[in-house]
Amino acid sequence: MKVITIDFNSACVELAEKVKESYQPEVIVGIATGGLFVAQILSEQMNIPLVVVKKQRPMTKIKNKIHLDLVLKKIPYVVSNILRVLETKFNEYRFEKNKSNISYSDISVEWIEGSFTSLSSFNKILIVDDSIDSGKTLYLVKQFIKMNLGHKVEIKMAVLNQTFKNPLVNPDFLLDKNVIYRFPWSKDTKG
Repeated sequence: MKVITIDFNSACVELAEKVKESYQPEVIVGIATGGLFVAQILSEQMNIPLVVVKKQRPMTKIKNKIHLDLVLKKIPYVVSNILRVLETKFNEYRFEKNKSNISYSDISVEWIEGSFTSLSSFNKILIVDDSIDSGKTLYLVKQFIKMNLGHKVEIKMAVLNQTFKNPLVNPDFLLDKNVIYRFPWSKDTKG
């Protein structure tokens, strides 16, 4: 597994082109925070409306609280790359070990932009996130939409990269597997 710093805008345009080849969504559901940035570009590229939801992992809240970015921005990429790979492998190990004990009951989402009523008028929905690790966030957002809109909707998922080998759900569209992307908002991004 490797860590790469991507040309974010180019990667999003490439993902949009990949989606357009075989799917014509009517609306995009972007998952904040990182997925919002990806979803905004896809929405512009595909000229379709955007709804934004938030379903944050507990670990993200902890990282933000301890201001880890202040330390990570000061260490060389060679070191932060090793730390990122170790963190991903450790999280994947924990996920695989505890897969049967994971709770999937909290399928609520926080609406950031747009509303559920606006979503209910569409039949083809594309859920967009920046990256997929365990897939729990994508799974829960998809379940929320299906639970509230029924099975009449066609839902597909798009992400830029996938880090875990066997996430709960597999995205329909992605650029890279087994690669960790360094995004412009990543805690270790310099500049």
